[in-house]
Formats: sequence, C-alpha cells, structure tokens
Amino acid sequence: MSQAMMQIQSDVLTISVHRPEMTEVTALGAAIAAGIGSGVWESLEQMEAAFGGVHKEDIFTGQLSEKQRQKKWSLWNWGVERSLGWLKEELNEVQSTKDNNTNGIN
Repeated sequence: MSQAMMQIQSDVLTISVHRPEMTEVTALGAAIAAGIGSGVWESLEQMEAAFGGVHKEDIFTGQLSEKQRQKKWSLWNWGVERSLGWLKEELNEVQSTKDNNTNGIN
C-alpha cells in the first residue's frame, strides 16, 4: 500500500499501522518456497540464517487532531450516504433476469 493510504488508515483508525519495509512479501514467499523446494536451503532455519532474523517495518501513527479526524469521518459518511440509491430500475431488471437464468447455479 502507498505511504498516503497507510497514513490515512492510521489517522482514521487512531492506531499505529505497521507495514513490512519489504513490501513484496508475496514474491519473497515464492522465492523462499522455490529455494527450499529446489534444495538451495535444506530447512527454514537455514534460510532464516541466510536472510537474517530481523525484519524492518514502517510504522504509521495518527497525525490528526480529534477535531480533524471527526471532520474527515463526517465527510466520508456524507459521501457514502450520497452514493446510496444510485442503482437504476433498469439495472435491477437486468440483474433479476440474470439471476433467473442461472437456475440456481452460481
């Protein structure tokens, strides 16, 4: 996730949000699995010794005052409320037709 998104989450939730410094953890996991599977490392312990046991992370902490946070939260709720009910009747009919044509099969 982007720096901005992590900061927004921390501000809104009023908690510290932790993110691994190495954001490509999925790729790392695949590389570790491939390394163990191909015999580069014989065990997880051997792999951990090669990579080191300390994993750095970025920590985001809330930076908004309670008044600022409440204002942003209020604006968010206002936007969500305004977005409700945008579905047109024609779309409901299309969805109903689609659901009826599946004969109970999803």
